[in-house]
Amino acid sequence: MHHNGNMPKPVRTTTLPRRESRVYLEAWLTRRKMTAEQLAARMETSKSVISKLINGKQRYNQDWLERIAFVLDCDVADLYRPPFDPTANELLARMPPEVRETAINVLIDLAGVRKAS
Repeated sequence: MHHNGNMPKPVRTTTLPRRESRVYLEAWLTRRKMTAEQLAARMETSKSVISKLINGKQRYNQDWLERIAFVLDCDVADLYRPPFDPTANELLARMPPEVRETAINVLIDLAGVRKAS
């Protein structure tokens, strides 16, 4: 396959800055009333591996995140937010229907999107 002048050049992602992200593993352990040792046992790994993850000495990969989320009974995306902060869906679910509709309309207005009529 030859390169024509219209194709964009590949981007070297190794030189791009990384977006910082934080996994709230300790906070999720607290919320689930679980110790690092208990998590390690349920994941069939050592406590030192869990400690390294918590302390940033070992990087998370997708497999670790999925296994941790399974044991902690949450979604992988949930691990990236403080577990005691309610999600938008949780907040909406707690509202009476008439308040929920108003809240959704406010969010739609703030986001600058319109519902299809």
